[in-house]
Amino acid sequence: MQNIPKFYNSEEESKARGQFAEHFRSCPIPDDQILSNLGLFLNSKNQHQIVTVNPEFIVTAQKNKKFLEILNQASIALIDGAGIIKALQ
Repeated sequence: MQNIPKFYNSEEESKARGQFAEHFRSCPIPDDQILSNLGLFLNSKNQHQIVTVNPEFIVTAQKNKKFLEILNQASIALIDGAGIIKALQ
């Protein structure tokens, strides 16, 4: 049996995975498109970045053009925080 780090079997990891999944559930992109894109990403030889954008990221991106560029180049950007959702409404 492999030596799997304790983090991968911990409550902390389980919670982190749940939060990550929740980001996808709250995303305005239809599930079938997300799954299709994730499948393409996994089968691609290129690297892909998924970012979860929170209010702090927005403030930082307004001040730091390199950080803004990184966010804009992400394959998928998900909203992370009720504040962003309220600001968009």
